[in-house]
Amino acid sequence: VYGVSVDPANDTPRSAQAFLLEQKMKGRMEFLLGTRARLQGLWSAFGIAQQAKGKEHSAYVVLVDRQSRQRVGFPFDQLTQAGLAHDLARLVRVA
Repeated sequence: VYGVSVDPANDTPRSAQAFLLEQKMKGRMEFLLGTRARLQGLWSAFGIAQQAKGKEHSAYVVLVDRQSRQRVGFPFDQLTQAGLAHDLARLVRVA
């Protein structure tokens, strides 16, 4: 599982680690940090919007196939174990 910074000016290794601890994801998730220039390609590839004043960002779950194509995407608050298991099983069969 990867998290991607949407606020590179303020996201730091320390704040990323605090987020992972708060979300109980330490050791289960990696947080990708970098400059705006470094993250821009990743944002474009996965439709990620940079953090902006007055605009809250949302977390999405994206499943990617072996050819690096996005196959499934949905808001994080719709994530269930059963739904994820279903989507992963279908993704493995397709790949």
